[in-house]
Amino acid sequence: MISVVLAARRRGAALRACLEALVPQVEAVGGELIVVIAGGVQDDGVPEPAPGAVVVHADRDALVPSLWGMGIPRARFGWIALTSTDCLPAGDWVAAIVRATRAEPSCAAFGGPIDPPPHGRPADWGLYFARFHAFLSPPGEGAEAGLPGENSAYRRYALERAWTDGGDGFWEAFVNRRLAELGETLRARPDLRVRMAAGNRLADRFRERFRHGRHFGSRRTVRGSLESSIRIASTPLLPLLLSVRAARRVARRRPGLLPRFLVTLPWVLLLLGAWSLGEAAGYADQRNRMRIPANVTPSRGR
Repeated sequence: MISVVLAARRRGAALRACLEALVPQVEAVGGELIVVIAGGVQDDGVPEPAPGAVVVHADRDALVPSLWGMGIPRARFGWIALTSTDCLPAGDWVAAIVRATRAEPSCAAFGGPIDPPPHGRPADWGLYFARFHAFLSPPGEGAEAGLPGENSAYRRYALERAWTDGGDGFWEAFVNRRLAELGETLRARPDLRVRMAAGNRLADRFRERFRHGRHFGSRRTVRGSLESSIRIASTPLLPLLLSVRAARRVARRRPGLLPRFLVTLPWVLLLLGAWSLGEAAGYADQRNRMRIPANVTPSRGR
């Protein structure tokens, strides 16, 4: 049996499309659907999920990893699948996950590719190349530690071993790395498919990329304030380095998309720049924490 956790930062049409895709699939396999919605209960544009779905409301500003972090503990079944309203699952997505779990029950996690938006503005394509280029189809062969959160499924037992900081949300990069360190197998499968949704607002995505980068920088292992300062100084190079990496991956896996990548490169660089600024801020957060002795309580004033 499988629990599907849908993180819904986008409401309205995006949430409705995901529910229309997921509800019949979950019902067909006798699973459960958990929908975690960013925004108050009274928000407009929130369609009613299926009667049996679990609905959780979070703060409007909650990021997708925080929404997953709220939904995962409510899951009842042995496998937990994750996606978000940033993507639209294929019509057989849940069935493909079930097939994978039956074919390789000892695997800790499965993931699949994220396809580009069928129609989209430059901001949509810029976001796709900046955020999802590592998950172009076809996915990597064999064991794969870089499974995307928006297209993944985890065995509960393995997840409980690796995900030890539930209060911080579910950040798949750190969890996947921990699973690999524990000797668990993570598998990429081409039949697990989702497609990135269009209609993204550049300003919203810029702020979101900054916040994701800041979290990454604050959580990354840094050995002392000197290394933190070096990392901060090097972050201006990240947009160029990451865009070159993305271009190479596009050219290798989907060369037909390379002209689109070049046309939308300004948007790619802008969003990668937001991540880089956030990562620098995260390193600064770490450095500031290092300067406060553990046995000192900050003064509250007189």
